[in-house]
Amino acid sequence: MKKVAVVTGTRSEYGILKPVLSAISDHPDLTLHLWVTGMHLLKRFGYTIDEIGRDGWDVEAVVPMYNDEDKSHAPALARAITGFDETIAKYRPDWIVVLGDRLEPFAVAQAAALSRIAVAHIHGGDRTNGANIDEQIRHALTRFSNLHFAASKQSADRLLKMGEEPWRVECVGAPALDTILNEKLYSRAALSGILSFDVTVPYILCAQHSVTSQSDDAYRQMQLTLETVAEFNLPTIVVYPNNDSGSEGIIQAIVPYQDHPLFSVQTSLPQRVYLSLLKHASVLVGNSSSGLLEAPSFGLPMVHIGMRNKGREHADNIQFVDHRKGEISRAISIALYNAEYRQYVRGLESPYGDGQAGVRIAKRLAETRINEVLLQKQLSF
Repeated sequence: MKKVAVVTGTRSEYGILKPVLSAISDHPDLTLHLWVTGMHLLKRFGYTIDEIGRDGWDVEAVVPMYNDEDKSHAPALARAITGFDETIAKYRPDWIVVLGDRLEPFAVAQAAALSRIAVAHIHGGDRTNGANIDEQIRHALTRFSNLHFAASKQSADRLLKMGEEPWRVECVGAPALDTILNEKLYSRAALSGILSFDVTVPYILCAQHSVTSQSDDAYRQMQLTLETVAEFNLPTIVVYPNNDSGSEGIIQAIVPYQDHPLFSVQTSLPQRVYLSLLKHASVLVGNSSSGLLEAPSFGLPMVHIGMRNKGREHADNIQFVDHRKGEISRAISIALYNAEYRQYVRGLESPYGDGQAGVRIAKRLAETRINEVLLQKQLSF
């Protein structure tokens, strides 16, 4: 039996990982070990480790990371590397599985490399032209990882061009689609009851995060987004951002809308609730990557504001606009009221697979031998 430690640091990443957790747990040759860190432990962002427990998962290790007194995320990264080093020494897993491009997976991958523990990375090879540090972290994680589960053929091809040996790279699709295609989601009526907010009528879903190089502008950018959305006089659900640099500015812009009769502000949402909101929404506004990964499967138009996901592979459900009120308003109007455009979006297919990523990941983890060949990386050129 191989011990597989899966690391989760945010609510959104945990939701994407859930089908992977299930597939690993169900595989006869693997045992699942769940390590929780990052935003999950922050009360201001919903203390979502409780959601993990409510879902029935046993948490083997908790690694504190962020501290409100830190003036940057550098101390958090150092704290997490130290914490994961101690956790690895205590539990000695065979595999560590990470997803994405945040500091949490970056920290554990560095600790794992120093302890010669194999790392499997999901969503490596993705590309964005935005000004976030995510791009650098993602590609650095590629060098620290021993196995790569790419979400699309384009991402797999980029990994090969970066010098990864072909046998290390497998295109499995995006795990986010596993849940969409295989789980029953809530009806509008059920969502209205859960949220105490009427979503049986057309509504806007708003999710916007800060961009590292524009963190000083985060308040103004979010204020502009919300002012524009409010002018449509439609019920609107606003979700808190991640805790990236600049997130405080976004939260500051959201707070005045907590008492707005047409707005429902959500600190955190369980994945099934959020996916159900995507399914029934009229438009997604902001810069959440869920507009690229999950929204196409629901035929949901997105108005993507700013540069966060520019250059990333996507379907044609997205209109990219700058932080200009006129551009945002026109794009929302098209998404809401242009019948031809809405019909076109409903017919799109996602570029991110067929909903079987979790099973493929578990199978490869079980079948791959952990030896010197796996652990000692070399460039393919």
